[in-house]
Amino acid sequence: MIHCPACLNTNLEIIYRFGKAPIFNHVFFDSRDTAKKAKSGAIELRGCRGCGLVFNAIFSSRLARYTEHYDNTQNYSKFFTAFSEKLAQDLVRKYDLKNKNIVEVGCGKGNFVEILYDLGVKNMVGFDPAYTDYNPKIDRLVVKKYFNKNTIKKKADFIICRHTLEHIPKPKEFIASIVSCLAEDGKMYFEMPDLEWIVKNKTFFDFTYEHCNYFTPHSLYNLFAQFGFKHITFKKGLDGQYIQAEISRGKPNTARYKSVSFAKTGAFISSSIGRAARMVKGAGRFIVWGAGGKGVFFLNRLKVDYKRCDRVIDINKSQHGRYIPGTAQQVVAPNVLNDGGVDSIIIMNPVYKKEISQSARSFGFKGKFVVV
Repeated sequence: MIHCPACLNTNLEIIYRFGKAPIFNHVFFDSRDTAKKAKSGAIELRGCRGCGLVFNAIFSSRLARYTEHYDNTQNYSKFFTAFSEKLAQDLVRKYDLKNKNIVEVGCGKGNFVEILYDLGVKNMVGFDPAYTDYNPKIDRLVVKKYFNKNTIKKKADFIICRHTLEHIPKPKEFIASIVSCLAEDGKMYFEMPDLEWIVKNKTFFDFTYEHCNYFTPHSLYNLFAQFGFKHITFKKGLDGQYIQAEISRGKPNTARYKSVSFAKTGAFISSSIGRAARMVKGAGRFIVWGAGGKGVFFLNRLKVDYKRCDRVIDINKSQHGRYIPGTAQQVVAPNVLNDGGVDSIIIMNPVYKKEISQSARSFGFKGKFVVV
């Protein structure tokens, strides 16, 4: 019997079944042939009628093992870098992090660790198997392994976990492990995609294999409340796309949160895929801008392979010349637009429209922009 991984409830509702999709959206390949053969997995979205969590009921952690080849770095974008820097400044000021013992769980390539370090936070450690030892400034601060509570010798005053919880197949066990390392008066900051935003904006391509959980303030509150953390300040980041949760053991929230409609979620996925397919069909000679999670799943779900669209633009230099999984488009730099031959650019994330359009025009692009 399938249980909700957040509350162990068995009262579940099937929302939508996707066919197979690439396991990872952020692992790229050196050749088109290997990209076409990338591992894939199916998605069966279920909603928990108890706590409100939406999750992939047939997710396999054996398929999704993170290594240094995984790269979801977004700091090449000035917009995203500014967002992260502002967040770090706010946390340092509000919680006096310069004088605290800090742990970041799922620190990726260490970008946020470095931002905090530059702000004067020196007593911290980050965990992530995807970290590559390329930054001598913070190498000693990062453990290139999955988080393990047994490696924490001194309880943390503040724990940061950004864009990691949605990747964890057993979130209840994960949170239990994390809070066991937190000081009695400690605080936490968690950040993740907001399912409410996904449903409202009908972005079916935000349902990916590597994201096995989809949270709302309602389901996130219910998860942490099980461990006595009932004082949560919720904010929305990146123009509403992210849940930003500041969590402590203080006075319980008085606000009441609602679950998303599971029926409406399934209905929007089906209709949005059809609408996107029609849009692509009429887009002429197009190119997708954004080789990250959204772009990979968009192209794979619509079955737009390299014969229909042979390239994807991204500003992450480490991806240039490589190929995305499944549909096998080559990742190229924006200057490819100098060559012409592109009628429209499909922008995968609306928050980057201004940044993308300015860059594209600087390379002589005169076509239209389509934001999905």
